[in-house]
Amino acid sequence: MYIKAYSYDGISFINLSSQLSMEDLKRELIDEWTPNIDCFKCGRKSYCKYSVNRGNCDYLYQEIQCGVVSNFIEEYLDIADKKYQSLNKAKKEEFLKGLYHLTKFTYDAENYIGAFQEKGFISEMYSEQVGERLLGLAADINDSLVKACSHLKNTEFTRSERIMLLVEGQSEKDFVELFTKLNSAYFSGVYVESYDGKDNKRKDKVFLLINYFKEKGFKVIFQIDQDGNPAINLNQHIKSNLITENDFFAFSDDLEATYPKELIAECLTEFGSDYGTIIEHLNSPKKDDVTLYNHLKNIAVWMPPKPLFAKKMAELVSDYDLFYREDYKDFELVSFLKFVSSHAMKI
Repeated sequence: MYIKAYSYDGISFINLSSQLSMEDLKRELIDEWTPNIDCFKCGRKSYCKYSVNRGNCDYLYQEIQCGVVSNFIEEYLDIADKKYQSLNKAKKEEFLKGLYHLTKFTYDAENYIGAFQEKGFISEMYSEQVGERLLGLAADINDSLVKACSHLKNTEFTRSERIMLLVEGQSEKDFVELFTKLNSAYFSGVYVESYDGKDNKRKDKVFLLINYFKEKGFKVIFQIDQDGNPAINLNQHIKSNLITENDFFAFSDDLEATYPKELIAECLTEFGSDYGTIIEHLNSPKKDDVTLYNHLKNIAVWMPPKPLFAKKMAELVSDYDLFYREDYKDFELVSFLKFVSSHAMKI
């Protein structure tokens, strides 16, 4: 059985035995896709580790297979080896199409950047008309990258997924967006959207939401408010394979109830309330059907709207480094942030 791979021109195909070892596959693709180049024509020649001088002349170079390209192919396939071997024929061909365009992007980008590194190189090597065309060559290079991504996104291990966190409401969205922005090292690639409350937790709407974002290349995870009901809409999501047990985080109540009391009090002092009075009120019993936010409204001099409250709390949680502190590790809010971070760090 054979698998097809692009030939050098990117139009026709070559047939490769499906039984090729990875070493043989690398050799075949390097020979087919790596251009032979006189390094004199490359702007990076004076500092490229692959360039080879001709004789004793420091301005003449041998024609060689481009080391940047051949090494890229070799390293990429070394990393992909085990995953690639597990693919079926169609997936292998899709992977190789993506790798072809990525290799072309590597070569063209290397030359494009190099051409602008050596003063006067473009004017010496090319006519004025060709030199001007180089200014717009980035669009052609980008085309190779777009084509590479269009193929590689169809292979699981080369698909760069972003995280789409779907949250209960606007205040959750505002809190997470600001906190992740302030702590981007642990939350890279996390996007947040609100699914606007209880109505959208219906099975049909969740299905549409998840599939909408999956088609755009996102890994979808959920935050929900249980609001005192531990069974709220979780089982139907899991049974329908919309999410797994590792893809959602359920607050035992709601976002506001996860904020540390001392930070709530500090936040509300900015709006005129007394710190001690807020702490005392937070420690007093509240009715089961009253949210913490409404409980606070009864005593606060002025209770900021939920979205503003969320942003202020995100700043405080970040300022006090709660995410990293051992003494806050068991707080529900910190557990939630670590849930989001753990998904972000997998990507």
